[in-house]
Amino acid sequence: MDSVEYTNRRNRMFELAKCGKYKEAAKEADAIDWSMVQNEETIEKVSVIYHKCRHYKDSLRLLEIICQRNPKDIKIIKRSCVMAAALGMEQKAWKYYEEYCVQEKSSAAKYILKYRIQRAVRADIKQCILTLHELLKIKYVPKWAYELAECYAKAGMTEESIQECNRVIQETEDEECRQKAEKLRTDLGWSEQEEAKSQQEKAESQAKSSEEEPPAEVPAVEDADEEPADDIDMDIEQKLAGLSQSCEQVRKQEQSRGISQQEIESLLRQIE
Repeated sequence: MDSVEYTNRRNRMFELAKCGKYKEAAKEADAIDWSMVQNEETIEKVSVIYHKCRHYKDSLRLLEIICQRNPKDIKIIKRSCVMAAALGMEQKAWKYYEEYCVQEKSSAAKYILKYRIQRAVRADIKQCILTLHELLKIKYVPKWAYELAECYAKAGMTEESIQECNRVIQETEDEECRQKAEKLRTDLGWSEQEEAKSQQEKAESQAKSSEEEPPAEVPAVEDADEEPADDIDMDIEQKLAGLSQSCEQVRKQEQSRGISQQEIESLLRQIE
């Protein structure tokens, strides 16, 4: 293809895309060998065109051309990572994740991307829970707290899921997020009466326990500087350890169902 034909096809392609005719634009793009095009900005725009008409493999192929030329472009690495995961290319997704971690300084961002990969490849629900748990220790974001509540529910950890929903409802002003959390806890059997009864039983149990426990010993001086154990993490780890069978069943069900078109779109919208 000579430069004149290339220019004509490229211009026609962008005009069609501008009018929302992405399928027609993609046909024009199919006729061009993009590995020969030097302008990376143009290649990225064509990747978006392919994405818009759901030609995800072609979209990823163009992103990979950019990654090969510019391995430090963190935005393109991230898009490639999520798209590979959404397409079920797990090994490739984790490869891009490693490259992303080299460039990204934010620990929270790394955990978010890690969770998105796990979600896309139908990883063990325990892994998803631990990733979100670590993310929320760094920064509490109601959106991800609700995701954690959903994961708890899938793993059969009803009490933990309801507690996380309660926290979301109390700490977010996002009405959509609040409504989702309220619906989830209701679906799990929560009611105000049950909550009040549960709180009363906990208070009575704590009061009885404090009456029976002997006075705590004063720790030795040499132990004073030791860091306290992370009881929350230990508790979660122990509970997850006993859920291997049920979590494995959830994982197999998720994998057999496969990732839906809607879920692919949801994953990829988050990085646009």
